[in-house]
Amino acid sequence: MVKRAPRSRASRICNIIGVLLRQFFLILGKNFLLQFRRPIGTIFELLVPIIAVVVIVGFRLGIPGFQPEDRCFVTFPPDPATLPNTTLPPNSTDTVIMTDIVYYAPNNTNS
Repeated sequence: MVKRAPRSRASRICNIIGVLLRQFFLILGKNFLLQFRRPIGTIFELLVPIIAVVVIVGFRLGIPGFQPEDRCFVTFPPDPATLPNTTLPPNSTDTVIMTDIVYYAPNNTNS
């Protein structure tokens, strides 16, 4: 018996990758031959998805109910804030209409 020198890890990995690539190309060639032997099935496999997409896009663009709205961002006009009048006595029901815009800024600090 002839003793072989121990193979390195890199050598084993390259050997495994070579085997996997050879198997991949063999199965790829086999699939190509199978597709070539049945041309009508191959044509249907290619054309049916394309036709389905064209029909769906045609319905979406052709029927008014299926058209998407073109609004990406909608801004609403600010409403005037109605705040109680703090200068009148507490039992008064008068209110003051503020013309300034009131923004809400939450206080997230834990102080």
